[in-house]
Amino acid sequence: MEENYYGEFVDCSIPHTPKCVGICINGHLYYKAMENEYQWMIVRFDIRSEKFKFTTINNYEAVQIQFLLRTLIDYKVKLGALITDLDGMFSRATTCIEFWVLDDVEEHKWWRHYIPPLWESLVENYWLVIVRMTRNGEIVLTSLELYDPFYTFYYNMKRKTITRIKIQGMESF
Repeated sequence: MEENYYGEFVDCSIPHTPKCVGICINGHLYYKAMENEYQWMIVRFDIRSEKFKFTTINNYEAVQIQFLLRTLIDYKVKLGALITDLDGMFSRATTCIEFWVLDDVEEHKWWRHYIPPLWESLVENYWLVIVRMTRNGEIVLTSLELYDPFYTFYYNMKRKTITRIKIQGMESF
């Protein structure tokens, strides 16, 4: 065996280029990819069976996902994504968030929900990005740059509340 051997390669029937960091949900690795310069897809790799499945994205969705989708999230053991009107970032000027959930992997059906902007008075002039979603369904956001003071935000979609947490000790950065 070679000294730098790390495992086996798995053959894939459709050549593609991954375009984001993946997320593992219930034994499936999901990631955004391109088959060619015009065809976007969500790839699902079953870790147990080592099989790929592909969800192609229609033209409207492709434009949305190509430019706006930054973070894939685990929403109640389903693939989710949050899309904003500001190139995937959040600010006081964000007017709406589209929350997408891949409801049926086999049929390639997405469920879409619109989240109103409740964060206007809390985010000041920060540009925020999605970090992840908690098990309680809270969206975790933080700023792109280190500010003093530095905040992390928790957006609870069920209660329609946002909590701002001040992180201390960031002044030296």
